Amino acid sequence: MKEVIIRSGFNVYPAEVEAALKAHPAVVQCAVVGVESGESETIVAFVEPRPGASLSGEEIEAHMRGRLAPYKQPGRYVFMDELPTVPTGKIRRAALRELARKQAALEE
Repeated sequence: MKEVIIRSGFNVYPAEVEAALKAHPAVVQCAVVGVESGESETIVAFVEPRPGASLSGEEIEAHMRGRLAPYKQPGRYVFMDELPTVPTGKIRRAALRELARKQAALEE
């Protein structure tokens, strides 16, 4: 796993962003990846909400604003019913990074 995301010259550690996300009661698990965007990286947060929980992008953004500096805020949130994992339960970050790259390419 890449342990640091470079955003506008600042180092952002995925574990710190993930800890802030996990503090939300409607989040089961999450993963944060960086995707190249020009000379910087965009922070993309993949979020798995608790079953039956209603979680919006606006709600999670408000939650994060009170916990992290603006440069550490994810630029995009992707909500998934289930994050991809290997048989041992570890999140497949490479698959998420590839998904984020494909989504970014579609938006260009």
